[in-house]
Amino acid sequence: MLVVSSLGVRGKDAKTLREYAYMVRRFVHFLDARGRGLLAATESDLKAYTCCAPAGLPDIVQPGRPARIGIREVPARNPTGISVPLRFDPASVKCVGVATELADEWVDYVSIASMSTSRAREYRQAIQSFCRTVDEMLGDSSAAASPTAAHPDLGVVLAEWERGLPAGYRAGSMKPANLASAVRALIIRRADVAQQPPPTPVVRRPP
Repeated sequence: MLVVSSLGVRGKDAKTLREYAYMVRRFVHFLDARGRGLLAATESDLKAYTCCAPAGLPDIVQPGRPARIGIREVPARNPTGISVPLRFDPASVKCVGVATELADEWVDYVSIASMSTSRAREYRQAIQSFCRTVDEMLGDSSAAASPTAAHPDLGVVLAEWERGLPAGYRAGSMKPANLASAVRALIIRRADVAQQPPPTPVVRRPP
């Protein structure tokens, strides 16, 4: 049985404990969907959760184990009510940290908000598009980037990405605004976990 008292929390700082609590809350949501409580969770439940577990949960249960970077998966319902699994692989980009953190928020938000497949796909598209810009602008530094870290500064990247979005769509399309809104929402959710202010987009004035 997986019990809360078995979690490796001794000697952890406040920030780490908040992150642990958030990860456990995600796991509790997953267990609720399976009709099981946290105190009744088994090893098989934990294994079943690994397809969409946020990086770090295995390290709570087994302290010292490296954090997992794997494909995130979340079910969303199509217009006919059928559950469709949607996947995203953070390892598909250089900015693995950014991709992993936003993907974890994506999984959580899609589940909590009961998003439709179309809206969930749009959020995934937003993550992919933003991460490509992070890779292009930060280069080798992209691997160290995080939505909650001061350096490298994602505020500049976010502003440039948003500025360039309209060029890929017809005039008057709401798609650029929807994509920008999706990434901002995920960054804010992530910042809430770390209790850090989200990066502020830098507005560049035309010469």
